[in-house]
Amino acid sequence: MTVALSVSKEYLVHTGDAVSVLLPDGKTTTAGHVRDISRVAQSGSGQDNSGPTVNVTITLDHPEESGNLDQAPVNVNITDASVHGVLAVPINALVALSEGGDAVEVVTGGTRHLVPVQTGLFSDTMVEVSGPGIAEGMLVEVPSS
Repeated sequence: MTVALSVSKEYLVHTGDAVSVLLPDGKTTTAGHVRDISRVAQSGSGQDNSGPTVNVTITLDHPEESGNLDQAPVNVNITDASVHGVLAVPINALVALSEGGDAVEVVTGGTRHLVPVQTGLFSDTMVEVSGPGIAEGMLVEVPSS
């Protein structure tokens, strides 16, 4: 399959990167890899006119999972880095400190206090955190939406 990737995001994608593809049924996800990244940019088109793009060719690890369609719209998520066994909190739990950096508001008993953290990788909704004052099992305050 081919994905039109914005030239402004091309530096994030590399041949061999793992991808997950949400198939047209909207429920099934299958794995794949970036096979090729075009070296030719094309002008943006369509309603959003998102600017120039390059074609990224994706190869599915299990093509039989894609069904019988030759062409169909899909959503592709490209993973350029991953970590395992880390502490993570919802992104909206981060508090910007006036002196710079980030913290989370930890709830202990009936009290709350800010604990500075270093951030790592971000996902859609979570962020990796570490630091001397943060540990697994702590209750972190998250603003209601």
